[in-house]
Amino acid sequence: MLCTLLGVKSVNTIDNHVEALLKRGVIKVVKNLTTLKLPTNGGMQDTILYDLTVFNYLVMRLDTDQAWEKKAKFNDVLVERDL
Repeated sequence: MLCTLLGVKSVNTIDNHVEALLKRGVIKVVKNLTTLKLPTNGGMQDTILYDLTVFNYLVMRLDTDQAWEKKAKFNDVLVERDL
């Protein structure tokens, strides 16, 4: 789902960026990541859910059209709030 939302072709790209955020200490596994088993057409699948902090960092790191659209929306909120 993140690949589609952020215009990334490979889950590995998302994984690599998340790994970099973990190594940098920006996110913590216990605090920001949750793994759930969700139903699929073929049974159950482990799915990692990221909180808004992880999503924000991913958007800021990526250089795709979809990520730039999200950056513009974040910017609009910040400007509107006068931050």
